[in-house]
Formats: sequence, C-alpha cells, structure tokens
Amino acid sequence: MPEIGEVAGPQLFLLRRLAEVHDGIVAGTLPPYLLAEPTEGTGHVDVGRLVERVAGYERDGVEPMPADLAQALLRVPRSVAPDVVTRAGRLTSAAGQALALRLRGEQPEPRAEITWVRLLVEGSGAGVADGDDRGVGLSVEGSGSGAGVAYRDDRGMRLPVERAGSGAVAAYRDDREPVQGGVHALVPRLLGAEPTGLAMVDELMTGAVVRGRRGAGGCMHWWPYLMPSHREVVAAHLVPYLLERWRPDRVEPRLAEALVSGGGVAGEAVALVQAYFVADRSWSGDPRERARAVVGMAARRDLDGEQVGRQLALLVRRAGLRTGPVFETLEGAAGLGAHREVWGIMTGFLTAYLPGPGERSHTRYTQALTFALRAARWAGARGAVGCVAEIARRRASNNFVREARRLHTYLT
Repeated sequence: MPEIGEVAGPQLFLLRRLAEVHDGIVAGTLPPYLLAEPTEGTGHVDVGRLVERVAGYERDGVEPMPADLAQALLRVPRSVAPDVVTRAGRLTSAAGQALALRLRGEQPEPRAEITWVRLLVEGSGAGVADGDDRGVGLSVEGSGSGAGVAYRDDRGMRLPVERAGSGAVAAYRDDREPVQGGVHALVPRLLGAEPTGLAMVDELMTGAVVRGRRGAGGCMHWWPYLMPSHREVVAAHLVPYLLERWRPDRVEPRLAEALVSGGGVAGEAVALVQAYFVADRSWSGDPRERARAVVGMAARRDLDGEQVGRQLALLVRRAGLRTGPVFETLEGAAGLGAHREVWGIMTGFLTAYLPGPGERSHTRYTQALTFALRAARWAGARGAVGCVAEIARRRASNNFVREARRLHTYLT
C-alpha cells in the first residue's frame, strides 16, 4: 500500500477498500455482503437498506470492515426520513452507533479555499518546463492574506520555498493582480469540517489537498461516486489536476457533469471545475454541450453564478484560456434557458477580469463589456455593477469606457 501523499486521497481510499477485501478473501473472513454497495446511480446508498445491512451484521455477529463502513457513511444521502433515523437509533453495535450518529447530526460540510501559485526558476522569473512535477509538493499554510505556500520534498519534509528544487513559489494575493511569468498551479485546502472520528473520512475532508506523487491511478472517474453527498470535497481533490491536460491523470468533462447530481454545498472548488469546462473549447466544439453542466446546476438551483464567473476570469487571466469560447458557451447556456444565471456569471466575471490598478485596457476587456450588455438584456438585469460604474465615470472617451457607459446606463 502507498503512503499518504504518494497517491491522491480518494485513490488511497479506494486502495484501502480493495486491500481489505483482498485480505478478507485470503484469510477467509470476508463478510457475507458489503455495507457500502450503492443503490443509486449517483453512488448513494438507500439508508433504510443500510440500516437493514448493519442489523444483519449484528444478528450474525459480523464485524464490519473499516473502509467499507467509512464508505457506507460517505454514501448516506443528505435527506433521510425520520422513521429511518429512529430505526438506526435502535442499533447496538459500534457500526450501528456510528451510523445513528451520522444520521442524527450534521454531515461534514468542509469548504474549499484555492490558492493560485506560480513556480519560478530561481533568480530569473522564467517559467519552468512543462511537465515539471514540483507542484505535487505544494500546500498552503495559514489563511486569508496571511496564508503562505509551503513546499515538501519526496519524504514529506517541509522546505523553505527558496530551496524547493531549483525554483521558488509565489502565491497570488488578489484576483486582479497582474499575471507574471512562471507555470501556474492550483493548491486547494479543505476547511471548516468537524472531525468525524473516522480517520479515513477525516483524511478526505480536512487539510491540504496535494496531488499525489504517483497520481490518481486511472480511477479519477470513480471519485464523485465515493462521496456523492460531498461534491465540494470531490471537486477540491480534482483541482490539482485541472490545468494538466497533457497528463494521463486529467479531469474529464464527465466529472463536471457528475458533480451536478451530487449533494452538499457547491463552493469555490465546484465552481472552478465547472468554469474550466465552460472555457475549454478543446473537449467540445459545441457551446451547448460545454454549457450542459452549468445549465444542470442552474436547473437544480445549485449554481453560484458569481463564483463561476470569478473562476472563469482567473482561468482566462492565469491559465491562458480565451474569452471567445467562454462567451460562446454562456450564449449557449442562455439559449437553454439559463439567461438570468448567465448574467450572474458575467457580474462575477467582470469584477475579477476587468483591469485592476496599473493595468491597461485592451480589446478583450471591451469585448467582455459588449457581451455583458447582451447578457444583461437577455436577463432584464437591473442594478449597478461596481467595477463597471467606476470605469463609466472616467473622463476618457475610448471604446472601453464607452462600452462601460452603455452597460452602466442600461443597468441603471
């Protein structure tokens, strides 16, 4: 078995499940059935049936396998009928009490916080070569404006960034901070979840999320079904792989679609995964196909449009993705009925994308304002957008300022 940090967290969890089944076969101690076998295509398990399975273990004196029990608890849906909770409360084994506790209490609800960093060749500011593996050791320590980036070597030892390989690491502090040289990486953390007492669950739900040195083992497409009630956690584990399209372990569009049917909060990590496939034309030339996951989120009233817009802006600013495919996809989403959500996305996009202090305006900014006016008209939007109002008040009379004035006049 690999150690923690050698493979991605969900992959290690999968390997532990397989290993305990293998060991049970070898030792002749395999239970008659698995607690965690899903009953829904989303990966969820019907809680009534799970209560029956645990009760059967109790009657037969069967001890549950630890990873199987942890997996069963991760597959509990968000909504459970009160009578099922009552039945679970009558269970007497340790596994039954763990299930009852999960059903009576709040499910863990970690939130993802994502830091963009640049990997730089020491002293030159030039970018490192494509395929450089130093990003696997990155993690973020602290929070907010005091957060710092740490680098760990293959043994997990913390190194000062100036000793991290032959390069250094710099973190962005502001959405509109000018982009500088280097290869960009995404470093997520999971914060705010109370410990469950199950080590295998807590490893997935808390702390730094680091891309394992041995990757995802080709099993990334299983991850949404391991934690179907915790899509923000799944998305956080996908984030370190998001910009690595040239690697065998890469995030595919079907993973963004799987997040739509998952449960739990959809925060910064889910928004980033959804935004990536809005912006990336390489996987589909059909804008409506690229819009499918975002429209699905909108239909379920799960879409945080402003956060998706913010992530789109950061991807365009820092990852080399272009505004043309973004606006094509958003027009496709509006054509599928998500016109109000598209305007919400554009408000988040403009706030993070339009030029910050010291940045010059260029044609792409003007094009963003032009598209935003179209989106505002589709949605019948009203109410000033702060960054647009600020530009509209400028004395200049170039195309950029004129487009800002047109949009501001329509909104107000």
